[in-house]
Amino acid sequence: MPKVEREDQEAIKIRNIILSVANHKGGTGKTTFSVGLLAALMNPKRKMLLIDMDPQGNATDWLHKNVYNGMKNMGDIIRSALKDDISSGEGAEKFLSLVSSTTQVTSYGPKIGSYCIIPATLDLAQAKADMLARGDVASNRVIDAIRKISSFYDITIIDTPPQLEKLTFAALAASDFLVLVTTPELMAVGGAKDVADHIFPDVKKYYNNEIELLGVVMNQWTKTRLTNEVMPNIDILFGDGLLFKTPIKRSQSIMEMPSRRDFFHDFKKGRHSDGSNLEEFTLIAKELMSRINASYDRRGLRHA
Repeated sequence: MPKVEREDQEAIKIRNIILSVANHKGGTGKTTFSVGLLAALMNPKRKMLLIDMDPQGNATDWLHKNVYNGMKNMGDIIRSALKDDISSGEGAEKFLSLVSSTTQVTSYGPKIGSYCIIPATLDLAQAKADMLARGDVASNRVIDAIRKISSFYDITIIDTPPQLEKLTFAALAASDFLVLVTTPELMAVGGAKDVADHIFPDVKKYYNNEIELLGVVMNQWTKTRLTNEVMPNIDILFGDGLLFKTPIKRSQSIMEMPSRRDFFHDFKKGRHSDGSNLEEFTLIAKELMSRINASYDRRGLRHA
């Protein structure tokens, strides 16, 4: 976890952004989008964090350099938040020490910047069971934990599990913004719609009335008749203007990146010949930040 200098503390309180990426259906590319957005938003002056909140740990398998059984992960952090008062004193010190030892930092040098990841393993499923056993108070504690961690970063991206469950709920309740990721398939669009219609309104009404739905990203886009039929319906289903202008095209090179544990900026190192996929994420990132800044303008807050 990066050290926060005293003169930066107030700025980070205002500027830090927590963004959840979600869909009720698996296989839509939530992890791909989360990692691609992480890469596109990196710069030397920006502290970036990705929290893997999915017990499947796909983002962890992709980005973490040393995955092993028994490794510290988000499940340990949740259990610490459930057990101790992390707001101040000894409990807060123990919690932040655990977060620091769990977080992995990867640097791409002074021109690109670095990112941090808090990993997930199947142990996170047990932590979810512990949350269920403790009732609503558990969600509040996990929400506080996510916000406490994220206060040290400019942008935190949360890769959520593909179910409407406690971990997804806590992630959204802790977030400032939500992005839905879908593919041009009716079931995938329906999964995104489930999140927008069911979990998002409950989170906004009962836990976090500041959260905003930034939009819907179309992933694995190809020029087919099915795509042409689905795309116009997005605005009808979710509301005019929610669909991001740039789709993420279906790409064999992106599909192979997790198994090779390659990151998008590895293209810039000359390890691969095609870096065009990062350009799509960069365009989406620019539009995303523009939407965030517009939201801040409406609320009279400083820009991100």
